[in-house]
Amino acid sequence: MRIFLIARTALAASAAVLLSGCVSAPPPENFAFGRETAPRALQPLKRQLLVAEPAAVQPLDGDQILVSSEGRYSMLAGGRWADRIPRLMQARIVEAFESAGRAVGRAGSGMSGDLVLGIDLRAFEIERGAETAARISLSARLVDVQTGRILAARSFTAASPVDGPAPADATAGLERAADALMPQITRWAAGIAGR
Repeated sequence: MRIFLIARTALAASAAVLLSGCVSAPPPENFAFGRETAPRALQPLKRQLLVAEPAAVQPLDGDQILVSSEGRYSMLAGGRWADRIPRLMQARIVEAFESAGRAVGRAGSGMSGDLVLGIDLRAFEIERGAETAARISLSARLVDVQTGRILAARSFTAASPVDGPAPADATAGLERAADALMPQITRWAAGIAGR
């Protein structure tokens, strides 16, 4: 009986320690993705363009801030994105067109269009190696809505240094990488939609 009471007391103490650890841990900070960018000149769009939500495999289809090292992913503690990465990228691309004064829609929103900008997200992460850098990589294609034919396809990659180990440093690096990537994507897509 005494052994049973000791074991029960030890179990209760362990549970209390675990629960207190869970309660005292601060919640992760949520980070938005997207900031006001300077308008960039784009040629007029002669065909209505729709931007699809990028396709991504796990873990790129989540809201975690990802760190890759030697081919393995881990999640950066203390922070996460305010939404799933593909939705954030779709919104950022739409905003890039809008900041250039070009109206585009979102595929699946009920709008009709002539072309769909489809994207496969390949990387959206902090790479740790000899140097630490934020990297975004994607494959884009423009598809004719009527025929389903791919009119053009291209890969895009951008990287930016990361200033420190905190989630805010990681997200700022990914913002800078996106700042470099958006003009490339919008110019390429507008060049085709403007024909």
